[in-house]
Amino acid sequence: MNLRKKVALFFVGLLGVSSNSLGLSFVTEDYPPFAYVTDYGYLSGSSYQIIDEMLKRTRLAASVKVYPWARAYRMARDGKDVCVFTAARTKDLEEQFKWVGPLSTDSWTLFARADSQIFANTLSDARIYKIGAVNESAQATFLKSNGFAVDTASSEDLNLRKLSLGRFDLWAVGSASGKWLAKKHGVPIKKVMTFREVAVYLACNPSVASSAIVTMNDAIRRMKADGFIDKVLRLYQ
Repeated sequence: MNLRKKVALFFVGLLGVSSNSLGLSFVTEDYPPFAYVTDYGYLSGSSYQIIDEMLKRTRLAASVKVYPWARAYRMARDGKDVCVFTAARTKDLEEQFKWVGPLSTDSWTLFARADSQIFANTLSDARIYKIGAVNESAQATFLKSNGFAVDTASSEDLNLRKLSLGRFDLWAVGSASGKWLAKKHGVPIKKVMTFREVAVYLACNPSVASSAIVTMNDAIRRMKADGFIDKVLRLYQ
């Protein structure tokens, strides 16, 4: 099983079409099915396709790069005209960003190895276990704030490997992403429980012009109304 990270920094290029000078920078992580680098070296995923269409409709443009989540999050939090996707809109993050979306939803889930005897009806039942999550992810922040022992790594690929090696007991990850990666790498896992449902967005630094945020949100609403978003999401189910 080869779970080595293929891409540490990946320049994708331009999203959208613009008659204006390029001013926005988008960053993301490798987090299928929302955004991921394919075996052919290009970026794909439901969030990526939705954002690409949004920018085409608004005639805005942005560069996009892939980083580990912690770096992408900090770049959007601290950098002028930087936005990050796919970001959970949580109470902790609400005031840090301007929000575009929602793009879709994510089901935060605890997975165990398929041969594990772990059982939990409630999140409190899982408190006795060591849990793995991505560094500075919304899942890690939520669990730590509720008193859980969390072992962090830079990517979900690494977390899957650590779970398979028994480095921790449970893997906290979006349900779709966990299943996608486990299937890709041939690692048998089982769902223990889903502990939270969240809406996910494009999260923009407050320096991004409010007019651009309004324009992008208007496009997202139109894309939802005309069925484009639902069509994209069905492709990745």
